[in-house]
Amino acid sequence: MTQKLIAALWVLGCAFLDFSAHASSGTGFAVADGAFVITNFHVVKGCTTVNIVNFGHGVVKTADPRIDVAIIVPERPVRASLRIRSRYSQLKLGEEIIVIGFPLKGLLSSTPIVTTGIVSSLAGIQDDPTRLQITAPIQPGNSGGPVLDRSGNVVGIAVSKLNALKIAPLIGDIPQNVNFAIASSSVAPILDQYSVKYKSGAFDRVRPISEIVSDASDAVVSIECVVGEALRPSTVVPANPGPISPPPLPLPGGYGAIAWDRDTGKYGVSWNQPTGTRAEEVALGECGASGCNVVGRVGPRMCGALATTEDGKHAGAAWRKDREAARLDA
Repeated sequence: MTQKLIAALWVLGCAFLDFSAHASSGTGFAVADGAFVITNFHVVKGCTTVNIVNFGHGVVKTADPRIDVAIIVPERPVRASLRIRSRYSQLKLGEEIIVIGFPLKGLLSSTPIVTTGIVSSLAGIQDDPTRLQITAPIQPGNSGGPVLDRSGNVVGIAVSKLNALKIAPLIGDIPQNVNFAIASSSVAPILDQYSVKYKSGAFDRVRPISEIVSDASDAVVSIECVVGEALRPSTVVPANPGPISPPPLPLPGGYGAIAWDRDTGKYGVSWNQPTGTRAEEVALGECGASGCNVVGRVGPRMCGALATTEDGKHAGAAWRKDREAARLDA
């Protein structure tokens, strides 16, 4: 039971996969007068390129996979920074907290999104002391975002949530609002070890939420991770693919297609083909089953996505100008 429960934990990096690059998005926040950005390790794991939106590329200075923390040096300093709650100002059960981040990028607002809640536990699953349990709603893309107290200090980093759909059959109920953050007390030693000169702050007064958000938002950044070469037009993005072999070099053009067989769950894709007809032929050939049908057609400068259930028997396809929008619609 315990192993199943732990397996049902979602990390919140909004990840998807295509045939030329793997990309994901998350959130980070600046410290040390904007010289460093903190996020989750799983947001930048394996990145060829880390982009800090509006501040250029970033270089991962260090990472702690066990705690799930990464420290990034941005190409240009971020214009604001946050304070870490002092270790001498103890966090209390039931304290109000604020989460700022960029969840569901491409679907929701491109500006920071705010949720609020309380600290519901000072430990995570199986009394993990590196985690806090919080009630503030968090979604994919919130990973790495700051969890603030009512004085505006960072008390945690948003990291994961329970997968309610997977846990419900195991416990006979739907868990509600069970979310987790990395405790700042576990982050500060990493910053100290690598001489990151962050500022600390005490919980000295309760400030209005709107005031805290206004002051903190400039220090919160959207992070994009790319693995592999740059994305091409008409990239086809399967949202739940099996093992994928690197494709042949693309032909000139910009047409793609998605083929899928309901009975076997097999699928095939094509992109950068010279005509729509050729794109369909290639996708059907890649699918390779007698029941394969074209379920999506992608034109020049469009992105396509195929989402399937684990058994491959049910699928959704979508095509949009934005990769993340196509993935979410699929």
